[in-house]
Amino acid sequence: MTTSLFMPSYTALPLDTIRRIVDYASLADRRTALQLVLVSRQVKEWADVNLYSTVELYLEPQIASFHQTVEKPFSNTKDFFAATVRSLSVSFNQGNGRVPRILLACPNIEDFTMYIIHGNASTERTGVVLNAISDLEYSLHTLRPMRVQTQLYHCFRNPLQKFYNTLFQNMTHLALLDDWEYWTRWSDDFCFLPALTHLCLDLRVGAKGLGQGDGWRVSDCVWRILKTCRSLRVCILRLLFDPYPDTTKNMLLRMMQEREEVDGRLVFMREANVFGNTIARSFQKGFLWSFGEKMAFEQQQKRLSQKDSLRRSQHPQRINPRMMERNITRDSRVD
Repeated sequence: MTTSLFMPSYTALPLDTIRRIVDYASLADRRTALQLVLVSRQVKEWADVNLYSTVELYLEPQIASFHQTVEKPFSNTKDFFAATVRSLSVSFNQGNGRVPRILLACPNIEDFTMYIIHGNASTERTGVVLNAISDLEYSLHTLRPMRVQTQLYHCFRNPLQKFYNTLFQNMTHLALLDDWEYWTRWSDDFCFLPALTHLCLDLRVGAKGLGQGDGWRVSDCVWRILKTCRSLRVCILRLLFDPYPDTTKNMLLRMMQEREEVDGRLVFMREANVFGNTIARSFQKGFLWSFGEKMAFEQQQKRLSQKDSLRRSQHPQRINPRMMERNITRDSRVD
């Protein structure tokens, strides 16, 4: 015998108070939210909003299930997801056409994370893959998120140029998860993103460390970005798989100093956990951006203080001779 939860036909609490309780409980724990949808139709509507405000689809069964849900032939289904989903994290398999349809069903997302699962060389140019990428491009043009974390190179060779007036039009926060060998090719394209204020770039180093030639390429790209993106407040370099992060940091700083003074907006961070969905959540919850803002502020304040101290040492305060004479007279007075 099965039991079901139900809401009494009468209650001493007003509906807005019950709504607050449901919101608090469903946001605090997903399992609780799944139980709340069984209470009543009204509570289900409230809990569903919290359940689907953040959607994470990393595995193929999750993608297939959610795709089936958004494609249900009910008149209000698409309206619900369009109005409800605000944060979407998804993995795109180049041979799968479900993700583009999911993106079309969620046009109002504010946080967007996408990982590209690219196939082997024998399947990269097949008709199925090309059609899926074409559908993905179309669906991405319909989105206007403010915060984006994504890999794009394996689908689009010049993504900043391709999406600057659509996907990236309103974007203020961008984390590129592509390898540095790719994003260094786009150093002149970041200026196409006028709303960009926060940027994070992945720098996968490896066991051998970053060579001098590669270091010059990375430092030149970062220097160009900071030079051309004046609205940028923070630029984070995430050092991944780097056994000698201090060596890498010092080398890049030295190379940039040969051009001019190092920009205080540049922040280095060593990322210890690079697997799982913790990276996406660190972006969505703002942890990484808060860290970058704090470090950039401290660095710029330190540089301002150093400049002020240097200026004072080079130009000592001039003392008015009359004031000095007056002080001497006053000090030498005998009572």
